[in-house]
Amino acid sequence: LYGGKIVGVGPRYCPSIEVKVKNFPHHPKHIVFLEPEGRGVNEMYPNGVSNSLPAEIQLAMLRTIPGLENVEMTRPGYAVEYDVVEPVQISHSLMAREVDGLFFAGQIMGTSGYEEAAGLGVIAGINASFWIMGRSPLILTRDKSYIAVMIDDLVTRGADEPYRLLTGRAEFKLLLREDNAWLSIYESIPHDLLEKISGERFLVMKEWYEKMIKTMEFIKNTYVKRDEAKKLGVEQGTPLSKYCRRPDAKWDLLEKIYPEIADLMPQPKRTLAIELKYAGYIEHQRREAEKLRKVETMTIPEDLEFDGIGLRREAAEKFARFRPKTIGQAMRIPGITPSDVAVLVAVLKKLFHVKHKT
Repeated sequence: LYGGKIVGVGPRYCPSIEVKVKNFPHHPKHIVFLEPEGRGVNEMYPNGVSNSLPAEIQLAMLRTIPGLENVEMTRPGYAVEYDVVEPVQISHSLMAREVDGLFFAGQIMGTSGYEEAAGLGVIAGINASFWIMGRSPLILTRDKSYIAVMIDDLVTRGADEPYRLLTGRAEFKLLLREDNAWLSIYESIPHDLLEKISGERFLVMKEWYEKMIKTMEFIKNTYVKRDEAKKLGVEQGTPLSKYCRRPDAKWDLLEKIYPEIADLMPQPKRTLAIELKYAGYIEHQRREAEKLRKVETMTIPEDLEFDGIGLRREAAEKFARFRPKTIGQAMRIPGITPSDVAVLVAVLKKLFHVKHKT
């Protein structure tokens, strides 16, 4: 890596031992995990010392680890340098902007990691099939999917280093939860596609969804009666949804008092409980997402000339280079300021007004 043979940028979030030594020389120790390669296999993987050093130096380094003084190395560590496409040349459907029918996924998009490759592969595969069938592409949104966050980051910002999908990259974390992943899938993916992938799972999700919505409506429209109030420890007439927001709310007690709630399966029950408990925060974030979406979805004409419309030179050059299709894509281009976006929005509104007037 430091011998001049490798010139590519390495991953920021799982660097090799050479990079760690160079970047963090002040740390007095480093943890290495010895992981068995399999049951009954006399081979261990030293997790934490990935490197591309010469083999003899690797062996000498391993033998400095307490307990590994006489270790033998079966396979040395190595580095792989690979070429990538410029992600901004790819659309949100993962099809090349200039070549119809050519889709990209995996490390060639500038990512690093198994999950990143798998997420891109799913969307690229679906949209390649949709393209052949003449269907509109599946475009997920940032408030519904971490995969959408990754794709949007890549195709609007590019990747000057191996991209890892971190939760911190999402703006709407309250909406992107582990408990409601099934709900996002059900609401975002075309139902005929879900049926083809797994008819049985689709029917299960459909049942979960319908019962959860029914239960949510019941809770929102129910007020605690006198006898129920004593059991729940609230005043008569309290909205049941308000009780569900209390830290000491007991779902098992609710099921005993209200049979209408007891029919819910564990997974949608957990989703519903969280939606109700944090309703105020979640609803606020949904409104923020919707407000942003209204601006983000404003389309930018493909033939719009960015020079001479009041934009800074840097902003005009970046818009001309990345050719964002919507305001949302324009907002996420590195170096673009809120004032740049405001100028662009004003121009689009003026164009829209003139178009409708004429």
